[in-house]
Amino acid sequence: KIQTIEKITIPEKVSVSVAGRKVTVKGPRGTLVKDLHHLNLDLRVDMKRKTFTAIRWFGKRADNATINTGLSLVRNMITGVTKGYKFQMKYGYKRHPMRPVAAKDGK
Repeated sequence: KIQTIEKITIPEKVSVSVAGRKVTVKGPRGTLVKDLHHLNLDLRVDMKRKTFTAIRWFGKRADNATINTGLSLVRNMITGVTKGYKFQMKYGYKRHPMRPVAAKDGK
């Protein structure tokens, strides 16, 4: 294939900009910036149609797989600025159990 194209839609209240493979996503919960220079993709934003496009030129199958990587990263950034993320810390596993101990002052 000469050109492989994939697109995602940008939701309302979210703006996406690209400057030299550096993607900036702004939304109600803040701003995220990610540098995608390691992906050999042509990234474009059409704010009229509210689409983000990733294009790979002259790629083989393994090269075209980077399109989904780039779109997944941008999709996760959009989720981060709209819904947010919650991380939970887990203690211990089967082989190496941990015993968490609170500080003496209870904090």
